[in-house]
Amino acid sequence: MQLLFWIPFLVIPFWFFIVLPQRRQTQAADLMHGRLVQGDEIIMTSGVFGTIVRLDEATIDLEIAPSVVITIDRRAVGRIVADLPSLPNGTPPSEEN
Repeated sequence: MQLLFWIPFLVIPFWFFIVLPQRRQTQAADLMHGRLVQGDEIIMTSGVFGTIVRLDEATIDLEIAPSVVITIDRRAVGRIVADLPSLPNGTPPSEEN
């Protein structure tokens, strides 16, 4: 009986500190993947920058250099460059700062 009393004290913090933040992060990623359009500049999770040339349900054709197009999985998109904050000179801030 005493064990049943302590279970909510273990489950509730786990829910608030683990499950809810992960759910929010997943929803944000799904929202970002849903609003990708041709011409967007993106950063892949591997750090490769490129411009979307063609979109499909599961894949993206990404131009990473002039006349160099690669096909990637849609889930490999890490960020949209336009969503990054800019410094006054127009360059994105480095991740190290």
